Amino acid sequence: MITVIGLGNKGDDLTIGQVKAISNADKVVVKTALDSTYTYFKENNIKIDCLDYILEKATKPIDIDTQIVEYLLSLKENKIVYCVSGSGYIDTSVLALQRVADIALMAGVACEAQALSSISSLSYTVYSASDFLDKTRYTIDTNLPLAIFNVYDNFIARELKARLLGLYPDSVEVIITGSGKTKKITLLELDKQKDYGYSCVVCVMPKLFLDKSIYTFGDTIDIVKQLRAPNGCPWDREQTLASIRGNIIEEAYELVEAINLQDIGKITEECGDVLLQSVFCAVMAQESQQFNILDVTSTLAKKLIQRHTHIFGKDKAVDALEALDFWEQAKKKEKSQKSFNDVLASVAKTFNALLRAEKIQKIIKKTGFDFSSITEGYNKVYEELEELKEAHTPEEIENECGDLLFSAVNLLRLLGVSPEVALDKTTDKFIRRFDYVVQQAEKEGYDIYSCPFEKMEEWYQQGKAEQGL
Repeated sequence: MITVIGLGNKGDDLTIGQVKAISNADKVVVKTALDSTYTYFKENNIKIDCLDYILEKATKPIDIDTQIVEYLLSLKENKIVYCVSGSGYIDTSVLALQRVADIALMAGVACEAQALSSISSLSYTVYSASDFLDKTRYTIDTNLPLAIFNVYDNFIARELKARLLGLYPDSVEVIITGSGKTKKITLLELDKQKDYGYSCVVCVMPKLFLDKSIYTFGDTIDIVKQLRAPNGCPWDREQTLASIRGNIIEEAYELVEAINLQDIGKITEECGDVLLQSVFCAVMAQESQQFNILDVTSTLAKKLIQRHTHIFGKDKAVDALEALDFWEQAKKKEKSQKSFNDVLASVAKTFNALLRAEKIQKIIKKTGFDFSSITEGYNKVYEELEELKEAHTPEEIENECGDLLFSAVNLLRLLGVSPEVALDKTTDKFIRRFDYVVQQAEKEGYDIYSCPFEKMEEWYQQGKAEQGL
């Protein structure tokens, strides 16, 4: 059995029980002599093994933990005491040791306690520096103090600063503690300090909600909940899942438009608007206990895992087409699509007509029921156009128009062209050309609504040729 002792933040933080355990030990091992907690051993002439040589040589935190555990397990003494700074609960080497050996932990004062002692907050978030940097953090509650320990050198501080600037403004207050000292700085100054070490803790202070410059996903949920509250926004409170269907479609189209314009600022804004619709739906559903935002994110995450069998499973995809094939196979299994008709029925009828036709054709293509060449695609369009010419009744005309459009979509698919994108571009092009016509009409004193067709056609062709529109 190895006894782990949390030394706290400074030399006089030890309890009577901890002092007794150290005195009775056959072997005392200290993780580092570079913290103020080491003064206890020095002042009392206690013989120890110090592991700073491991900390100095290892290049990764995980290597440090692995080597420390290997060293501790190799010791032959009966009563071994391993001493670390802080409480001992969240030291990464202690956690690694706990996974492979029985330990008795005598906890000390937490490293973050000194930094948090002047804060009137009952709750906070805490990470080790290596754990925080190892993962991309988008779900941190920035309304609570954030404590990060084991900020042991300038490199770690610089990496932390870069990551934290994605969540906080550079002027946010930071409390940094180490070797029993406390200092208040701004986030911008985080990598310019001299007191880094294994007991160094960085505590980032929250800002008032309305004073924040960077908001998280959790903040968005809280805002929507407030808008829906009894004293919230009258319009937001009146909405239902059914009433915002139009908003969802509208925001999706506006995002597509922003992407077409390649306007990064507008894309960012419209992504937020699309996200808002999902959050709005989840918040409304939670009010009636139908589902909540965690149901949404969990369902999405599980779907991504289950359908990417070539990433999270045993399948191997050599290219995008094979990856898509694995996705479709997983989707069929997930949705229990046993027949081909089940697959066809899964295509939403709420898609716009062009998109629905294209998706149906892509599914049908997999059966082999498809044109053998692009020429056949052209011929089918010509055939449908002739049949439209022969149609007489309104019903016949409508049917033949549908056949013609369906054939055109088929031809564009064979050509590798998106019907939706192509038609959008042509519509935009037509608008630009006709805008030239309107400008010319105004110059020559014509009312565009009574202008002769011949004049408009002349200007239309002129704009097409001269302006390159």
